[in-house]
Amino acid sequence: MRKIWWLVISVVSVGLLAGGGHLVWRIFFLRPAPPPSTVTSPSSLKKVNELELAKRPFVALLPHPDPSQCSGVDLVIENLKNGETLAEYEMEYNAGPLIQGVFGRREFTKQGAIHQPLLFGSCSKSKCKCDQDISGGNLTLNFMAKEDYALKSDFTLQTVGEAEKLGSTDARLSVAPGTALPKGTEVIIMKTMGLPAELTGEVVAGPYGIFVPQGVTARGEMPLVLQGKEEGKLMFWNGKTWQELKAEVSDGKISSAIPNVGVVVLVK
Repeated sequence: MRKIWWLVISVVSVGLLAGGGHLVWRIFFLRPAPPPSTVTSPSSLKKVNELELAKRPFVALLPHPDPSQCSGVDLVIENLKNGETLAEYEMEYNAGPLIQGVFGRREFTKQGAIHQPLLFGSCSKSKCKCDQDISGGNLTLNFMAKEDYALKSDFTLQTVGEAEKLGSTDARLSVAPGTALPKGTEVIIMKTMGLPAELTGEVVAGPYGIFVPQGVTARGEMPLVLQGKEEGKLMFWNGKTWQELKAEVSDGKISSAIPNVGVVVLVK
């Protein structure tokens, strides 16, 4: 009889242990899945270069060679039309096989502010780590205005004397500086995003800016070629006024000459 009772107790104990173990296993390993978290969609990104040309500011990058620190560019933003208060800039540039970046902001509410150049490298105290073999890059500007907008443009950085002709990133514009610019002069060619001053007519190509360091001027005309099938008047901004250039059209290209560095645009 005792054996029967011990057998019953053993069976019940094993059952309780098994049930308890199963309960523990359910508690610790079969916990209900947490409710799915709410996924929020990212804020809408500003679309680039959607603002019409006539409403855009004029943007220029001037080479800024400086033997005391790293070379770089002077960022010029002028002819604002949309109540802009601030621009955040991001400049990426090619340094040999590397892509480097410069980030910052430009406030337009401070009159007479002195802006430091954007350097191809970094300086701390008296030590600089400079990038080499800069060939060009791109510039993105995010403007805070009555209605925020973003602009982007590519640029090339070339040196007079290293090549017979200097060209734009889209290969449509080329300039032959010859002896008009001193050998070793750095030249930036870029789309200027907007126009430096009001211009009559519809822009069909450009505006292209040919820029050199401040204080450098051409000592003669420089042959220029614009590739494309568009027709119109080739206009040149000399820093003060627009002037129409004499041009010849043949084989899908417009040939002319510019009297100095500046902005070139084709209008009809």
